[in-house]
Amino acid sequence: FMLATKTMIDRITGNAGLVVPPQAYVALVDQREPAQCNAIPSYMRRHQALKNAANLQTMFGNKAVNLPLTKRLQHLAQRGVRVVVLELRRSELVEQFITPQKQEWLFRLRQALPPSHHIYYLTSPSYAQQDLYCDGSHLNAAGARLFAPWWQAQLQQLRDER
Repeated sequence: FMLATKTMIDRITGNAGLVVPPQAYVALVDQREPAQCNAIPSYMRRHQALKNAANLQTMFGNKAVNLPLTKRLQHLAQRGVRVVVLELRRSELVEQFITPQKQEWLFRLRQALPPSHHIYYLTSPSYAQQDLYCDGSHLNAAGARLFAPWWQAQLQQLRDER
């Protein structure tokens, strides 16, 4: 499944130099099965969330937007493919640290890949309950159960707009 996913992404994007390095695909799991959260003791969760926030600040602080990828996505949209850019919100603790950098990066992305008839930008709901996250950034099974109906409704709405 992992190799098929990477091959499919390369085909769709024209191998436009994805931001995610190839070794990150090892972390993918078959989406028919729920992703497993590593059990983080409650006394370590805040520390792990702050560590993730620092990593995300660095990532969003990178001023570069992948122009070959955005151009390929624009080309696909011009051919009638619907492109959905989903901003997945993290826990409130992480969001309070990363929001300025993330908003700047999203602004630059919107300039490089403007919303259009086939390019949509969505923002996931924010969940206040910290116990819905494994590490402040990734939803656990309970969080995924809350997220899934919202995501399904968004996709259905896009399909219905045809």
